[in-house]
Amino acid sequence: MPVILHVDPAFNDRDAIRVGFSTQEGWTVESAASYEEASERLNLHPVDAVLSEADLGDGEWRDLLTAIRGRQWNTPVFVVTNSLSIESAAQAIRDGAELVFTKGSDVSEWLFPLECAIERAASRSTRQAVENSLAEQTLQFVIDNDKGRVPHLVTLLVEHCDRFGLLDDRDRMRIQVALEEALLNSVIHGNLEVSSRLREMEGDLFEQAIAERRQLEPYRSRRVTLIAEYTREVARFTIRDQGPGFDVDKVRNPTEDDAIELASGRGILLMRSFMDSIEYNDQGNEVRMVKHRSTSLAPESVQQTAACGVSAL
Repeated sequence: MPVILHVDPAFNDRDAIRVGFSTQEGWTVESAASYEEASERLNLHPVDAVLSEADLGDGEWRDLLTAIRGRQWNTPVFVVTNSLSIESAAQAIRDGAELVFTKGSDVSEWLFPLECAIERAASRSTRQAVENSLAEQTLQFVIDNDKGRVPHLVTLLVEHCDRFGLLDDRDRMRIQVALEEALLNSVIHGNLEVSSRLREMEGDLFEQAIAERRQLEPYRSRRVTLIAEYTREVARFTIRDQGPGFDVDKVRNPTEDDAIELASGRGILLMRSFMDSIEYNDQGNEVRMVKHRSTSLAPESVQQTAACGVSAL
């Protein structure tokens, strides 16, 4: 049955809510007088919903919402107050509050929105628990030579890394850079055979060459194939273009003194720096990259995250 946590510094208001819910069979209302007390209460076990005064003295309702979301819970937070204007109440909902209730109004009118929010939260938690049971996944993409789509594809790939609990904030940024560089290399230098040397010339010759090659055969019919394989321990990416390939050993190291101004080689350097391993096939038109789970994400923390998702039911 539903367990509601009501947080309000005012004793009379806490008592009024408790009395208002006392007629609802099976509903339990627990009280806290401050943000700190509510946090201690939430450390014991999750609740089904939170009713919070806007101003808690040592914090506000948004601090409670942040604490709950930090635990990966879907617990809905309702604001119960007389202190917010209509504009502020609307902003509270935009900031994540389920609804704003007015103190002194009929508690029986709160039951339906509370029940609906609790049911939605339980459904989200069940879905999250099911997703957390996914052990591995393989995705295959075949993309054309529109480089403007690459960032969107990279975002999707990184989202799947997050779904498997693989990346901390630092590695998330790094893998985004590495994947984008690899895909752009395959599109521009692989399929379209546009040289980086054009970047070093005046004008927009580089972009012009890309636009022209996209309209010409055999370049425009070429495609990039990407296979992404995910487990709870590692992500593997295989990117293959249909260009002639290149000899990776002949690519200059851009950190050398006489190559520092050259555009070529920087992408490969970033890929090697940000991935745990990177290998090219003999032809040079396929790259295989591996990224293991971030060392800051211990297996125990992943398991706890999954458990929290289930406990909000």
